[in-house]
Amino acid sequence: MIELKIESIQSVIDEGLELINQHWDEVAFCKDKVPVDPNWEGFKEIERKESLFVMTARDEGRLIGYAVFVLHSLMHYKTCWAASNDAIFVDKDYRSKSSVGLRLIKTCEKELKNRGIHRIFWHVKPTNDWTPVLKRMGYTVE
Repeated sequence: MIELKIESIQSVIDEGLELINQHWDEVAFCKDKVPVDPNWEGFKEIERKESLFVMTARDEGRLIGYAVFVLHSLMHYKTCWAASNDAIFVDKDYRSKSSVGLRLIKTCEKELKNRGIHRIFWHVKPTNDWTPVLKRMGYTVE
C-alpha cells in the first residue's frame, strides 16, 4: 500500500539519493558540467526556520516519490504566503501503475492550504512537462 506523509528532510537524506539520481538523470541540463549535489545543510537550515515542507510517497516503507517546497511570503504582498516547489518526483515504475503522482500533488495542495498557504508554485521542466495535469486542476502558467 502506498502511503503519503509529511517528513523531515533529515529522514529522507540517505534513502533519497537513489531517487534524486533518477530525477537528475531524467530532467537535469548540463549534466557534464553540473553534477547532482544537494545542499543538505541549506535544506536543514530552511527546515529549522520552519520554511520547508517535504511530502513523501512510500510503498511498504520504501521511498518511491517526494515533493519538496520552500515556504515564504510574497515580496509584494507580505501577508500572502506561498509554497514554491523545489522538486517533485515519482519513481518511473510507479507512474503508470498507480495514481501516486496525482495523489502526491493533491495531498501537498491540501496540506499546504491547511497551513495557510495562499499560492502554490510548481516546478515544471520543459523536458518533462506535466503542465496539462496542473491546468486540469485549475492552475495557470505564469
